Amino acid sequence: MEKSPFLSVIMPIYNTKEYVKQAIESVLTQTFSDLQLILLDDHSTDGSGAICDDYAQKDKRVLTIHLEKNGGVSNARNCGLRYATGKYVTFIDSDDYIDSSLYSSFFKTIEKFHFPEVLLCGIIEEYCNQGKVVYTKKVTTNSCFLDSPVKIRDVIINLERKTLLGYVYNKFYFLDYVRENHILFDPKTKINEDFLFNMGVFRNLKTLAVIEDCGYHYLKRGNKSATGQFIPDYFPIHEKRVMMLIKQFEQWDMITASILGELSRIYVRYSFSAIERNNELKSHMSYYDKVLWMNHLFESELYHRLSPHFQTSYDALGIMSYFLKRKRTHACLLTGNVIYFIKKKHPTLFAKVKQKR
Repeated sequence: MEKSPFLSVIMPIYNTKEYVKQAIESVLTQTFSDLQLILLDDHSTDGSGAICDDYAQKDKRVLTIHLEKNGGVSNARNCGLRYATGKYVTFIDSDDYIDSSLYSSFFKTIEKFHFPEVLLCGIIEEYCNQGKVVYTKKVTTNSCFLDSPVKIRDVIINLERKTLLGYVYNKFYFLDYVRENHILFDPKTKINEDFLFNMGVFRNLKTLAVIEDCGYHYLKRGNKSATGQFIPDYFPIHEKRVMMLIKQFEQWDMITASILGELSRIYVRYSFSAIERNNELKSHMSYYDKVLWMNHLFESELYHRLSPHFQTSYDALGIMSYFLKRKRTHACLLTGNVIYFIKKKHPTLFAKVKQKR
C-alpha cells in the first residue's frame, strides 16, 4: 500500500492559463517533496485543464480533477478536501506562487512544536499594474506557539487587523481536525469565504504555531481580489464579518473595551472602503443616494455598538474615525471621493497608504 503524503496542496484553477504553470512549478520544486498536489480544474475554457493533465502525467504526486461545471473556488476547495490524503492540508491560488523553501520551513516548525492543529505564516502581497509588480508589502506577525484556546483567542483580533486571519493559503491545517469538526467552505459566499472557513477552524482551536516567514506571494491584480471589483453588497458582507467576531468573543466571554476598540478600527476601514466604492459607475448612486446610504449606516446596530469606541487622532484612520463618530456625512463622502481618485489614478500610492496598518 502506497504511503500517504505528509501534505496535501489544494489548487483551484479557472481560466488562469497565463499563470498556472508558475503556481504548479513553485509547489513541485519545493525542497520539501513529501506532498500531494490536487489540481481542481473548475471547468476552465482557456486550456488550463490540459496543462493540469500534462503535469499529472509527468509527476505522480499530481492529481487532476476536472469539475463538470464551474462551481466557484469554495466548491472546488471542498472537492479538494475530499480527495486530500495528507496529514496536513494547505491551499494555493493558481495565479500566485511560493518560495521553494516555504514548505520545508513549515515542516520543521510543525515537528518542533509536535504537530499543532494549525500553523500560520506571513505573506508577501505583490501589487500589479499592467502585468508588472509595482509594489511589494510583507504582512507578518511575531513568531509564537500557543497551546491553549484562551491564548489563541487573545491573538485573533491582531491577526484580523493584519488581515492574516482572512487567508487560507498562509496556513497548514491538520486534516483530521478539519474533518472531525466538519469545516468546509460555503459555496454561496461571494467574498469572505476564507474568513468564514477560518472562523470555523479557530472556534475550537487548541494549538497554533505562528512563524514570521513570508514565503507565499499573493499577486493582487485588478481583476482578482474584491479590491478590484464592484460588489453591491460589499458593506453588508463586511458588517457581518465584524458582527461575527463580536458574537464569537461574547460566546467566549472575552468581549472587552480593547477588543471593541480594535474592531471599531476595522469597521472604520470597511466603512470608508464602501464609501469609496459607491463612487463606481456600477453603483448608479447619485449624491443624494450616497447621503441616504450614510444615514442608513449611522442608524445601524453595528454603528451604535462600535462608535463609542472610535479612536480619533491626526493620522488618516483617526481622522476618518472622527468624521464617522461626529456623523459628518459630507466630510465622509468627500474623503471617499479622494480615496477613489487616488485608487484609480495612482494605484501604487493607494496600495502603499492602504497597507499602513
